[in-house]
Amino acid sequence: MRTPILVLIVLAAASVPLSAADTEAAACQPEPIHGLGLACQLGNGLYEVFSPDGHDSLGYTHGLDPVPAGDEPAIAAGGAPRPVACVPPGTPYAVVVIYAHAHDDADRYALKAYKIRELVEAANALVDDAARVNGDHVDLRVVCDGDGEVMVNNEVLATDQSEAGFGSIVTDLRGLGYTDGTQKYWVYYDDTGACTCGGTGHIWSDERAGPENRNNGNMAAMFAVTFGYDSVRIMLHELGHNMGAVQRSAPYTTGAAHCIDGADIMCYDDGGPYASGYNTTRCSQQVWDCGQDTYFNTTPAQGSWLDTHWNTGSGVNRFVTFGQDRPVVQSLQCTTPVTVAANVTCWMRAYADHDVSMSIDWGDGTVSQVPAEGYAPPGQTRYATHRYSDAAEHHVRVTATTDNGGVSLVRTFVVDVRADADPPHVQFDAPLAGTLARGCDDVQRIYLSNRVMVDEACVRISATDIGSGIARLDLYLRDTLVASTSADALEYRYPLTQFERSVRFTAVATDHAGLSETRIIFVETAALSSLDAADPAPGVV
Repeated sequence: MRTPILVLIVLAAASVPLSAADTEAAACQPEPIHGLGLACQLGNGLYEVFSPDGHDSLGYTHGLDPVPAGDEPAIAAGGAPRPVACVPPGTPYAVVVIYAHAHDDADRYALKAYKIRELVEAANALVDDAARVNGDHVDLRVVCDGDGEVMVNNEVLATDQSEAGFGSIVTDLRGLGYTDGTQKYWVYYDDTGACTCGGTGHIWSDERAGPENRNNGNMAAMFAVTFGYDSVRIMLHELGHNMGAVQRSAPYTTGAAHCIDGADIMCYDDGGPYASGYNTTRCSQQVWDCGQDTYFNTTPAQGSWLDTHWNTGSGVNRFVTFGQDRPVVQSLQCTTPVTVAANVTCWMRAYADHDVSMSIDWGDGTVSQVPAEGYAPPGQTRYATHRYSDAAEHHVRVTATTDNGGVSLVRTFVVDVRADADPPHVQFDAPLAGTLARGCDDVQRIYLSNRVMVDEACVRISATDIGSGIARLDLYLRDTLVASTSADALEYRYPLTQFERSVRFTAVATDHAGLSETRIIFVETAALSSLDAADPAPGVV
């Protein structure tokens, strides 16, 4: 599997496509690049960006591209911004909005804060519009003040306006304490002259579908920067990169962290390896993931790319909310094929930010709960077993529910149940034909003169079945049932004095499909009571 790398995405002049390799190239000599700061081009086609002093690597960029042309996207179905999912300051897995300017530039916070809040809510409306396609509502998790209004932090940066770029902005903000890896910092830097571009944003090249994905608040703090443009497209585009859109092997990707679907918020011809397929016919409107197949889908088809790879519309994405926790059944596997009445084992795992319970509909009218009662921590593999009574394809359906009422999508698995045509095998393990037995291992023995008297002996039987498994194991003395078990082996002890010279034992094994096999032995009791003391020591069989 490829090792993920941290990639810096830049919206704005001619591009350099991302390398196919996800490994860091050898160190290079950085040079100043307008808009990026101190940076250098690596052998794999990327630019590595450094702090102004050259000591710290700030990630990678594919290059600079023009500010997007065209109208701003329509906002929501009702044409209005949508309030975000507010969380208090300090909450992990949230977006922090920042207004920033150079110390030697004008402070226009009083003029811009309201507009920035509008842009944030407009971006949120576009995300929710995409969720509505599947009947859902999704909101960005954004830090708000006590009045429920998006909090826009006002920060003055130490770097001179003339020297500002992505590298200095990130470095200055880190110096001001913006270092929490569980948060994404959405920055409006109030200077269009700082870069011949629209904005920049970090992204990890990591396609894993689970919550451990590096874009999911598991690594260093990530920044999405807009360079002074009042553009919801630029702001949402850069935040989209922060959340992990667009991964390199996704459908309709350019192969360079963007897509080819025309006016889609994350799409443009960036010169990537697949950008020659870029067109405007598939998506003529500026929407969030045209086609719901590249980076955002709240109900992806099972087995689709967004179901098995990183999906910013999944409940696993910690930076969006579905109103209440949306758990995700990320895996479901069952033993198949199996025979009728055999044990079917299914193992499954659900991710959520709350404890979960999983309901398993076995497809034959039977439903199980894991755990049997209450809820259990998420992210752990859970097991459930079942037996089917008929030969057919049964669709197992698993749904996860959180302790705060969130409900997952249904995940299914088909179990092929076949008829059991193989009867079990049963055998006598003791006594063995042609041998003299001295009873069970722990029987009491009486020593009289030169005789060894064994007052107890035993029969041991065992069974196997390659189909549905052993359901019952029975032992008969003559025609009387003397021992029975649901296990695959049993031992029966008997006193010798009560028997005739020869007794018959019958062993019967039955599997869960009702098939059986029978074995018979005869035990000569007289031989067992006349062993000489010169024979092997008592207790040896």
